[in-house]
Amino acid sequence: MTDCNQPLETNSRCNEWQYAYHWNNHLRECERAIYHGCNPTRNNFRTIRDCKTQAEPICNRRSRPNLRH
Repeated sequence: MTDCNQPLETNSRCNEWQYAYHWNNHLRECERAIYHGCNPTRNNFRTIRDCKTQAEPICNRRSRPNLRH
């Protein structure tokens, strides 16, 4: 199951650089980012389609944070 608040990965010390997608809880959408190749979280997807079909339905239905300034 997707965890909407997790980062893309937990350790960025690996040498493999590739694009991946994750749910950005602040923007409320899937976002492309650079993945370093190790320790992915449950918020790491190979394609935008995977992110949209797996994360968006779960993460987007959760209540929005209070954004008052």
